[in-house]
Amino acid sequence: MAGFAGFINYTYRRENTELVLKRMTDKLIRRGTDIEAYYDDRYTHIGYRSKQIQKIELKKRAMTLEKGEDEYVIVFDGKLFNQEELVAFLKSSGVDTSLNEDEEIILNLYSELGEKFIEKLEGVFSFAIWNRKSKKLYMARDTFGIKPLYYAQIGDNLVFASEVKSILEFPEMQACITNYGIANMLLNGVIELEKKIFFRDIYELKARRVFKVWWKWN
Repeated sequence: MAGFAGFINYTYRRENTELVLKRMTDKLIRRGTDIEAYYDDRYTHIGYRSKQIQKIELKKRAMTLEKGEDEYVIVFDGKLFNQEELVAFLKSSGVDTSLNEDEEIILNLYSELGEKFIEKLEGVFSFAIWNRKSKKLYMARDTFGIKPLYYAQIGDNLVFASEVKSILEFPEMQACITNYGIANMLLNGVIELEKKIFFRDIYELKARRVFKVWWKWN
């Protein structure tokens, strides 16, 4: 199990970004305490947590790939089922064949094929890729919607995470419960945090869907 959280600030006016990101990522602690990794640049801030699933030591899985003038960053939750097929395809395209991490495979596919690479993936997953050169964020979710992914537009920030409670940690986020959420709480006596309909302005990325957004900063 793994999880990630992050935000992109359009105006670079936010202070204490490291503290905000740490608080958001700590809300994912049930998803793993063995691996904790962070990525930070001027506008983009991403945190990742995961359990140690192999006996051998794993490198940090908030990974970067530098290729030409591009630099890609990925956070990934899930598993690819057709890894061997994808590695064979990359080998035929002249890419390093020693790849053994799903994140490496996805980043190289994205670099080689662009956004059409998603059509080649089989598995259960959610992930986010940040392209530093084009300033584009690309997020996707598997066909069956097994792995969750949520997002919200909060002021000058796009916030995303594997769980709603991470987004609720964002300072300007107001946890406004919808009328449906209030009715459900009165009937059942509980609010299920992962039900997007309970909170205004928090959305769930649907299964088989991708979310992409990019900016032009001054």
